[in-house]
Amino acid sequence: MNRQFYDDAVSLEKSKELLDSLLNEIKAKFGEIYLAADQPFRQWDLALDISEENSLPPNKVREIYDFCISRGANAAISNIHLNVWYGEYTKCDMALKILDNWNVKIDECVYVGDSPNDSPMFKKFPISVGVKSVLDYSDFMKDYPSYVTERDGNQGFEDLVDSILSTK
Repeated sequence: MNRQFYDDAVSLEKSKELLDSLLNEIKAKFGEIYLAADQPFRQWDLALDISEENSLPPNKVREIYDFCISRGANAAISNIHLNVWYGEYTKCDMALKILDNWNVKIDECVYVGDSPNDSPMFKKFPISVGVKSVLDYSDFMKDYPSYVTERDGNQGFEDLVDSILSTK
């Protein structure tokens, strides 16, 4: 396995220390907060469960998001998690690095997303598609995809595939 890291400014140990401290602050300020079921397998971020197995109202998600930003962390909201990390990189930065490593041009790709954490990708990728749920996040998103499917979730992705296949 070849592991590559985008940003060496924060070591893994320091990142974990900062995230543990921030999680304690979040719990002290906001009460019961649940980590995502896959948190034990994450190295560089906290994934707070906002609607996978537990539900937080959007205003509380926004408050926790703002709190994390005020503490110097980065944060992104997906349809199921609030992801929090330290370091100067984003999902988009990492995707572009992978494309570069594989010698794939961005205009050869279709990016598909479903939530606010995809907003930077929608802005960067010339061909971007959002499933219907992206329209539910107007309070959290700055940039939208160039195309939105009529259906949500995997059915929205199916709509995209059907559309692509119909052009052959």
